[in-house]
Amino acid sequence: MHTDTNDLKHLSDIELVARMMHFALRERAALVDVIAHLAEFDTRSIYLRDGYRSLFAYCTEVFGFSEHETFNRIAVARAAHKFPVILDLLADGSVNLTTVRLVAPHLTPENHRAVLESIRKKSTRDVERIVAALAPRPPVPESIRKTPASQHSRAPLVPTAAAEGPQPPALPSIPPPAPRRDTIQPSAPNVYSVHLSINEEIYQELECARDLLRHTVPNGNLQEILHRALQSLIRDLLKQKVAATDRPRPGRAKNPDDGEIRAEVRRAVFLRSLGACEHVGPRGRCGSRAFVEFHHTKPRAVGGSGASADGVMLVCRTHNQHAAEIFFGRKWRRAGSGDELAPRGNSLRNELTPGSPGP
Repeated sequence: MHTDTNDLKHLSDIELVARMMHFALRERAALVDVIAHLAEFDTRSIYLRDGYRSLFAYCTEVFGFSEHETFNRIAVARAAHKFPVILDLLADGSVNLTTVRLVAPHLTPENHRAVLESIRKKSTRDVERIVAALAPRPPVPESIRKTPASQHSRAPLVPTAAAEGPQPPALPSIPPPAPRRDTIQPSAPNVYSVHLSINEEIYQELECARDLLRHTVPNGNLQEILHRALQSLIRDLLKQKVAATDRPRPGRAKNPDDGEIRAEVRRAVFLRSLGACEHVGPRGRCGSRAFVEFHHTKPRAVGGSGASADGVMLVCRTHNQHAAEIFFGRKWRRAGSGDELAPRGNSLRNELTPGSPGP
């Protein structure tokens, strides 16, 4: 029996958080029981007796697990069968299925406690770095090659006039496989392998950069070229977005109450925040560096000033929107969202774009 969502509307925020915590703990306990039972289930090969070709097939078809859930749970169950301490770590929330699955192939009787301790409370990305240190892979050979065309050509649906004799039925066109997603994965300590597909224009730009740098990078090393290109891009972006410069000039004399965030204030706030969201909640600082925006601590609509760094914060777009909803009410919608339009001048959003006015 599931909870009626209408019954939840009367809960206060504190009550809702408490109930979420309660159910999260129950779910974690149930998951540990599933992993423990699955480990025993695996040792008995019950799935073979019941006519299934694999434990994976049994879990997806009988238990109704998704393929991703099944993959993780089987890997963790087999690791927990060898190292039962994994169940304790899952129970207290120190690790999760994904992080245990990543290190499971590298656990030994000698290192399992140290490795499991090293992944406590770590993100998936952090654990991938730990795995790269445990089992470094050789660097990926540098190469640029054209993506091969599909092996399946479109067969003519109607035989040509020149065709003689009976013709085999036309085969339907088979689309080429979907391109691999861009990936950046650690392969060894402080080394990452990158895979992406680029179009012809970017390829030509890359080759042009290689040729122009031959005097300083004779071997045309892609890593060095990308390093220089990214350094140049970052300098340009910082100059555009936060007025970063080696030779700052005094701010222009303007009305200090117009709310505009001055260039020197943007620089000061960016340095103070180290480019990360400054919103602090009960459990700590957000710290996101994606989609960060300048935000007046006192909304511009009610007289907030951008003349001083004390009145401006750097926050992510989500927390900027959250601040707007707190101040203007939950029915407030960001201008241009397609719902309600915020009153003119009331938007708290201030993206990091050159010369953008503050809220």
